[in-house]
Amino acid sequence: MHRDLPPNWMLVKAALFVVLSTLGAGFLLWQNPSWTTALCVTALMWSSCRAYYFLFHALQHWIDPRFRYTGLLDLLRAWQKRRTCGWSSWPTSGRWADGQKPGRDDARP
Repeated sequence: MHRDLPPNWMLVKAALFVVLSTLGAGFLLWQNPSWTTALCVTALMWSSCRAYYFLFHALQHWIDPRFRYTGLLDLLRAWQKRRTCGWSSWPTSGRWADGQKPGRDDARP
């Protein structure tokens, strides 16, 4: 599998995302210190993490292993391409109609 960054830099990138989200949440709470703001920030962070998990893990491992994207722009480009081709080319989960769950070995190389 081709990687854009070495593993050490991926950890730095993840740490920077945590720092950025913490700063954003901190600035929002500093500007408007209330329980409502804290609850909204928490809900936003949680739902964003779940949406990211769905887009880049659940789609590939539980829906169809052909759903493999490097980021949101790549996903949007593929989605647009499939939309212009027609929805019939969109992968379906019928492949596992026998009830067998896809595993890591089912993913394309």
